[in-house]
Amino acid sequence: MAEKAIDYLVRAGRAANSVFAYNDAMAHWEGAFELMEEHGSDARTRADLLALLGEVAYQIDQTKSVQYRESAIALYESICCFDEAALIHSNLSTSFAMPGQPLSNNALAKEHLRRAESVLAEGPETSSLALLY
Repeated sequence: MAEKAIDYLVRAGRAANSVFAYNDAMAHWEGAFELMEEHGSDARTRADLLALLGEVAYQIDQTKSVQYRESAIALYESICCFDEAALIHSNLSTSFAMPGQPLSNNALAKEHLRRAESVLAEGPETSSLALLY
């Protein structure tokens, strides 16, 4: 039963996000994540949802977005999904590099870029690596 509820909440979040109803999307995905934690969903699924939460939260609360993204990175790295973690590092770098924004922090931007590059540069040349550079 929990799996069905999680599925419906994730779908509702995607539908809300598709029409720019970010608060609704965030509420649905937060509910889904809570159920995932309670019922022991696999780490990859939880990390994917945290990444989505980080994206949508950026539209509402940039500080919360960073928290979700950092949690997603930690979870991805714990299950050896380093490419996924690197993509989020790259996104965080962009967020921290925006001058005049509340999150603006050049040192953090450089650190996230360095961490993304350390993973992405090890593999083949991909669009993710091109975007990073």
